[in-house]
Amino acid sequence: MYDPNSPYRPPQPPPVYIIKEESFTSKAILTLVLYFVLYIPGLIANIVFWNEARNVQARIGRAPEGK
Repeated sequence: MYDPNSPYRPPQPPPVYIIKEESFTSKAILTLVLYFVLYIPGLIANIVFWNEARNVQARIGRAPEGK
């Protein structure tokens, strides 16, 4: 049995990381609408969302939905 006053600790389980899935489908539709209304804001939104999707892909190891 484990004694809390003992200087030796039992092995601890590895930490569990929970990564929230994020969909970029709505952001892609918003970018498409912005491209139709005004080109420059659509281009800026496209660059921002693309970089965000790349960061999420690097974090979770696969392409997120809507990339």
